[in-house]
Amino acid sequence: MSFLDRLLGKADPHREIARRLTDSTIAAARRPELYLAGYAKDDFDGRFLMVALHGALVMRRLKALGGDGLVISEKLGEALFDRFDYAYREEGVGDASIARKIRKLGELYYGLARALDDALGTDRSAVTEVLVRNGLGADDPDGLANLVAETDCYLRALSEADIRAVRVNWPQV
Repeated sequence: MSFLDRLLGKADPHREIARRLTDSTIAAARRPELYLAGYAKDDFDGRFLMVALHGALVMRRLKALGGDGLVISEKLGEALFDRFDYAYREEGVGDASIARKIRKLGELYYGLARALDDALGTDRSAVTEVLVRNGLGADDPDGLANLVAETDCYLRALSEADIRAVRVNWPQV
């Protein structure tokens, strides 16, 4: 989409779907039950990891769709990182160090996504190992691994139409 299209208000349907998926993903990752269960610390790093985990699962599903799903997945990644950038700025991080911090988050995010994708193709203990290695599930890594596997199954069962309409009812914690 060109600058002129954006200026004239022509919407990019992929970007709009990605924005709505971003909202849903962040809302799911910020559910208090996740933190009360000890799946992540309730601080900037813990919230980032939960968003990364949920985002990785959604991106996994989008990539499986191919075609438009790949485009939406890319736009979802952009939207999530725009939110991370905004969160850093809200915390008072200066412009000089934002790029370095976002690059580090990107490495963590995509590393988690790749490892999770590989682990979900094997067994639950591999998922647990990925979560623990990435600082998730400290109080109950097996419980979080079960939730991740359940969420992955749920997302894989969603139709493309449900994903495009962002009809995602995240599994209960």
